[in-house]
Amino acid sequence: MTETDPASLEAERRRIRDAHLRPAAERPPSTARGLHHLAISVEPRRWEEIVRRLGDAGVEYAIHSGVSVYFRDPDGARVELIADPLGEMYGDKVL
Repeated sequence: MTETDPASLEAERRRIRDAHLRPAAERPPSTARGLHHLAISVEPRRWEEIVRRLGDAGVEYAIHSGVSVYFRDPDGARVELIADPLGEMYGDKVL
């Protein structure tokens, strides 16, 4: 399939619709279950301040790769604050 081939694009759209947009009981099994975590990009200086404030507040957190901090919000959802520019992850372009 090429991006400029309308017939191939439509066939791929149809395949995706057939596989994933049917009623839940008719879809193929999936291993995905709920929200894994919410990631928010913040400027590095702000990130450092937030990490300090989490510690000062007694919030349990974990730092990963020196640029991500993970903690849970009051409802238990896992939150990641990442000190990489929006569209980058650990120095690699992702968008």
